[in-house]
Parts: sequence; structure tokens; C-alpha cells
Amino acid sequence: MSGIFSLFPSLPVLFRPRDMRGAGGLNSIERQNMFRPRLPSILSSSIRRWSSSAQRVFCENDIALLRPVLDPTKTYLTQPLTQGKACETHRGTISHNDIIGKRPREVVTTPKGVKFRIAFPTLEEYIVSVRRLVTPVYPIDAATIVSLLDIHVTPGADPGDSSRDNNEEPVEVLEAGTGHGSLTLYLSRALSPCASALLHTMDVSAAHSSRAQKVVSNFRRGIYLRNVRFHVCDPGTWCREQLSVRDGKPFLTHAVLDLPGPQDYLFDVMRCLRPDGVVGVWCPSVSQIMVAVARVKGSGLFCERVLEFPGGTGVGAGLRAWDVRPALIRARVKKAEEVQEREGREGVLSGEELTPPSPVPERASPPSDLVPPAPVPEAFICRPTVGDRLVGGGFFAMFRRKSDD
Repeated sequence: MSGIFSLFPSLPVLFRPRDMRGAGGLNSIERQNMFRPRLPSILSSSIRRWSSSAQRVFCENDIALLRPVLDPTKTYLTQPLTQGKACETHRGTISHNDIIGKRPREVVTTPKGVKFRIAFPTLEEYIVSVRRLVTPVYPIDAATIVSLLDIHVTPGADPGDSSRDNNEEPVEVLEAGTGHGSLTLYLSRALSPCASALLHTMDVSAAHSSRAQKVVSNFRRGIYLRNVRFHVCDPGTWCREQLSVRDGKPFLTHAVLDLPGPQDYLFDVMRCLRPDGVVGVWCPSVSQIMVAVARVKGSGLFCERVLEFPGGTGVGAGLRAWDVRPALIRARVKKAEEVQEREGREGVLSGEELTPPSPVPERASPPSDLVPPAPVPEAFICRPTVGDRLVGGGFFAMFRRKSDD
């Protein structure tokens, strides 16, 4: 028997006897089962591999990306696929009926004979192509922001999961300024491995919030919708209400402020942050970052870093670190001292000291601790730091919550 397998080394393992795998002597039962094929384990593993790599077909309510076969640089994003509807392109109409039931990379043809290849859009393609009401946080910026926040969740952690640590608090993230919903998608994708992780996203505009909810739910059959809670409210009011409901206990691990006047909400968000929690501020100009840095001085937050997203072509543009902090202006301090000294010297030379002063009743001088200190000239250092660029415009500042002690 062994000679047969030596002549045919490529014979599948399925039909090899089990004693060929190094087994010793065989009893009668083992001899009977010697050639029994191991079909259950082999088929189950094969089915798992097949199911994990099988391509999906387009169904109703899916969104497809169309590329002309002869000009793949142009793309068209369909509305949610619906029986009887069509997608208009500059080279003809494509019926939704022709897409439903097909697999990605298959070809559909317009009545004019122009061929289009269909595919499921990537997250980047979806965000830049879907209809919008406001300017989105573009994909490369959104992905970088989520990476900088350094969010980590426990995969599969569900409140009813027996393997879950009951003392572990769920990850909760705040996004103030839902807008287009692009950053919402990237944040929710980071939280999606954990069933109990939550993203609270809010916008003061009901129209923007409703549109963003459609944007999130229409991507890949709402794969990232489960972890998101949409709110139409002011972030400061929401934070105060949540603290009252939770008995003042901080509950947020991360927060992102992408709205006008973010400095007005920093303290409300800070009270909701757990110690060492991070709040990111996304602004179009560095002057807004300066106001936010000045606002948190001496509070429970400190500015960890400020980064510039140069924009432009995006890929390869890189991040540039900025040094934004309050500082004393030494030249102003020195100049003020020189002016005081010169005024005193000029008063003596002009004879003002020779005129006897009119008697003034003596008053007790106030205690030194009640005398307010003289204002110290202060300004902001605001300049790019020297060094290489890190990795995509706007400015992003990261503030971290100090410990309670």
C-alpha cells in the first residue's frame, strides 16, 4: 500500500490511510476505518472559505458605482436600486433592473451600446459622490482624524456576552456637528467590531441630521448604522442633560467638535470626558484653534498637539505639526520696564520732586494678597514646528482630559 502512495505523491490526503500519518499498530476497528474519508471536517472548512469569499449580488436598495469600460476615470453613483427606475449618465440610461441580480465587475449596457462596469463603491468613493447638503469632511481627513483619536474597542463585546468583563465600561464617542455624515461613517466603522460601543452624533439642523442618517444607512446596507445615535440638539445642552441622567459620572472616551465656535462647548464636553479622554477640534483656520487653546488654559484640559491638514491633492500631502501656545513677550516686558524707569528719571530732572506735595491723609495699605497682580503682556506662539511632515484642509487640535487628582 505504501508503494502506491510513493508512486503517486500527489494523491489527495483525503484518500490516504490514517496509518500513513505515522500511526503505530492498528486494531480491528482502526483497520475498518482506515480508509474512511474525513469529509465532514474538510467540507465544513471548505464551505467556510467559500462563504467568506463569495461575491454578493446587487439587491434592491443597494447603491452601485458605474464606470464606463472605455473611460474608467469617470464614475456615476446610482440612487438606491429600485425596480422600474433608471440611472442617467452622459452616455445613456441604465435601468436599475439591469443591475439588480448581477455581481460586482459585471457589465451593463445602455440603449446606445455604451458598456459600464458595476461595483460596490468604496467608502471613499461613496462619500465624495453621494448627494450632499453641506461640505463633507473628506475621506483622507476623516480617516486621519479617526486614526489620531486612537479608538480601541473589544471585538464582539455585547452586554449579554458571558465573556465580557462586567466591570468594563462601554466605549462612547461624541461627534458634535454631524453635517454630511462622512466623519460619522469613519467613526462608526472604528466602533463597529463592538456591539456595545456607541457614537452620539448631533447637529442643530434637523435637515442635516436627517440627510446624514440616510447617507449612513445607504452605505453597504447600513453596516455601520447600528452603533450610531442621531440627535438634533445643541451639544452643550445634551452634555448637561446626560450628566444629570448619569448622576454626574463622566462617560465619554472620545469627542470630536466640528462646528462653528467649538471653544464654547469645550467645558461641557470636558465634564463628560473620562480621565485621559480625548477631544478633537476640527477648524478651517488656525486662528480658531488659538481661541480654543486660550480658552482651556488653566482648566482640566491641555492641548496635546495641533496639526495642519494641507489639503490639495490629499494623498501624500502630509500633516504638519504646529506650535500653538500662550507665551510671554519678553520684548514687551523689557520695554515697559524701560518706559517706567525713563518716566521716573525725567520727573526728577524737571524739578517735580522739589515741590512739596499737598498733605494726604494716610490710609492703610491693602494686604498684598488682595492686590491684583499687574497684567503680564502675553501673546500666542503660532508657527509650524521644524521637522518632516507626518502624513492630506484644515487644522486639528487634540485636547486631553487631566486626571481628577
